[in-house]
Amino acid sequence: MQVFNQVEGIKVIVKSIIGNKVVPIIGAGFTAGCEACDGVVPNGQKMKEIMRECIKEHTNVYDDAIDEYSFKDLSDIFFDADEVPVSASLDILKRMFTNVKLPEYKIDFLHCWKYVYTINIDDAIEYNAGFKVVLPYTKLRDESIKDIKKNGYVLKLHGDAGYEIFCDKGHNIVFSSDQYISSLRHPDNANIINSIYSDYKQKNIVFIGCSLDDEPDLKVIYNEVKNDIHGSLIMQVRRNAPEGIELKRLKKHGVNAILLVNNYDTFYKELYTELRMEEARAAVSSYKYKNPKTDIISDKNNILKSISIGRKPFDDKYGIFKIPSLYIERNIAADILRDLDREHFFVIQGRRFSGKTYLINYIIQHAPAYDKFLFPSDISFDDVFIENLLESAEDSIFIFDSNSITPAIYSLLLNKKDCVVGCRNKVVIVSNTNEDFLIAKLKARYYYIKNVFNCDEVDAFNVQADRLAFVQRKEYQTNLEYSYILLKQQNMDMRDAPKDISQFTLNEQIIIFMLCVFDKVYTHEAIAMHIKVTEVKNFTKEYPLLFEYLDCEPNESYGKSVTKVVHNSRSILLNLIKEMPKENVLSVIRSIISNLYIYNKEHYKAAMMFDTLNQLFSQDGAGYLIEYIYEGLEEILYREPHFWLQRAKSIYRLFRNNKEKLLVAATYAQKAMSDSDVKGGKNINLYLKSEFSAALIYCMLYNIECEKYLKNEYQIKSIRMIHEVLLSPDYRYIPNSVRYDIITYRETACSNISSMCEEFISPENSEKYSVVVDNAIDIIKKLEQMRREHNNSLSHSL
Repeated sequence: MQVFNQVEGIKVIVKSIIGNKVVPIIGAGFTAGCEACDGVVPNGQKMKEIMRECIKEHTNVYDDAIDEYSFKDLSDIFFDADEVPVSASLDILKRMFTNVKLPEYKIDFLHCWKYVYTINIDDAIEYNAGFKVVLPYTKLRDESIKDIKKNGYVLKLHGDAGYEIFCDKGHNIVFSSDQYISSLRHPDNANIINSIYSDYKQKNIVFIGCSLDDEPDLKVIYNEVKNDIHGSLIMQVRRNAPEGIELKRLKKHGVNAILLVNNYDTFYKELYTELRMEEARAAVSSYKYKNPKTDIISDKNNILKSISIGRKPFDDKYGIFKIPSLYIERNIAADILRDLDREHFFVIQGRRFSGKTYLINYIIQHAPAYDKFLFPSDISFDDVFIENLLESAEDSIFIFDSNSITPAIYSLLLNKKDCVVGCRNKVVIVSNTNEDFLIAKLKARYYYIKNVFNCDEVDAFNVQADRLAFVQRKEYQTNLEYSYILLKQQNMDMRDAPKDISQFTLNEQIIIFMLCVFDKVYTHEAIAMHIKVTEVKNFTKEYPLLFEYLDCEPNESYGKSVTKVVHNSRSILLNLIKEMPKENVLSVIRSIISNLYIYNKEHYKAAMMFDTLNQLFSQDGAGYLIEYIYEGLEEILYREPHFWLQRAKSIYRLFRNNKEKLLVAATYAQKAMSDSDVKGGKNINLYLKSEFSAALIYCMLYNIECEKYLKNEYQIKSIRMIHEVLLSPDYRYIPNSVRYDIITYRETACSNISSMCEEFISPENSEKYSVVVDNAIDIIKKLEQMRREHNNSLSHSL
């Protein structure tokens, strides 16, 4: 048993807080004696006396032996409505455990933590510190994650007195022995229990104000996870060293360290002061990825080795770019650098492997007038941390590489737009996909980097290739395709890479799939999908060149994970995934949806998006595989309008000449339109995307239909819908992705729409369908205007 004095212990805890490696469990000692609604908060011993007196007052069954009853035994009687009237027990809860007032130094202490657990039922933490409350028997959701992260949150393991007073739902307070058992076993409580399991397995635990005299649920939790705990501290803060029976009892709760304090109030104050001083020392200048350097790889063998293992251009472990001399400046780089001095927001879009990270390295190395803050693709930063950087830095460029930006950071950038401009800062967002609203809202400069080179770029590239005796690149080849051809010329393969997906367990296939889609898998995500931490570690050790098990940054992933898995080659992962049996693919996606998507739809919806599935399984027969996947997801996603839109999209993209399937797809798109009207407030983004999809489907049906009446019906439906999408008052809300789809949709959808409209314009139709003819004319004009605007905005990428 390690023993720390107050100074030593505070330093240990502060270091763990800075590293996001500790979480507190707060007990009765923290609030005992504080003023409440009509009295003071009792400690455990005092609460036993209160329950005992209440039982004696309302029953004459129990003799003097009741004085020896344990806390749990008294609770069993106290919360039994047949023994003690509900009104009496609730009155005590209200008087002793609500409207609790904390002194300022305890409120400061609470704000040292991103979140806390408490076994108290009083409202002191949320009432004073403004923490959001997570109660037992409630599912954790991420809809309000921004507020939760900004204000902190408290997970109330034993329930809440206020909730018990005002709600009659049968599950909340955890005092009695029956309630402890119910708390641990009830399926609706799985999320809060999984959360504490995850923290026990990953972080240090500090018991504050907890005697651990009678906490059977905490003992059970420790017993469940103790074999998956490696080197963590489980510390109790107390005034004297435990001995004998007490020491034995603490060990059963996993306690392996004691922090001896002289005075609890002094401890709270000194920890807060030490933490703030440490945070001040870790200022903006110490940010790991500020002004990253570049290491040029010029040796031929090292270049080939880098390509063969699919090494990423940025090494986030050492904070350095490793760039092969083969890389050449892309044409749009000069345009971006030219615009830096006159614009503040930039969006660079491109498909995976299009060279976006190489491009931002070029920007970093050729913008000496600015400090550069890079946010790598393998890290998702806390928006509160980003906000601190935005407010403290001047004349700086904030560069978010693909997958590093979250919806919360999107909102932050919108809210901090004036701050960015006022501090003469620049924000560069790099993305694999289109950024809805963001370009228009930020008035951002937009660039599109293609995954193939134009003639000038190919010529420049081949000069470097010839110097290394590498095969020349063709104009139509993507970066990934050229890499394969180059390795084949050099008689090389992706070394040390697994070739057979069947050698991996289903859990490992889940990790591989998530790595391919999200670039990283956080440990709390793996735990949520019932994958053991030891299983994750062993998986990464098996293929150390392909997978890495890394520590998270302190401000990463909302503080919920200490470690994560990242990959070093998506091309290898793609080859593995393409060989997965369809049943396994469905099981993998269902696991992600069931355990992650339902709590954070915005982030995890990529797992079931058509564009994701089409990229992963783009091969012969992929259409029927994707159809199989969506059919298997229907039973768990049938209430999600976004699911029906993706399903419609999959059909009209894969079966564009199949009338029967297109008619089904039309019903899916229209269902998504209808379901986007939620609680009287239309989700205009989803509605217009769905309506545009339905319009495209009817345009396809028009093109393949032979029967004149139906052909005319599809034509009119399509024109009316497209007119609403393009020219309704809601047009200003159309996300950039929809606008981009309209112009660049494969197989010239824009031309098909224009042709369909032109074919409808006739004297006969002008007489019979004058409004629709006018709509068709308006559409043709609008599409032409959009073509011009689009060509101007994308001139940088040509």
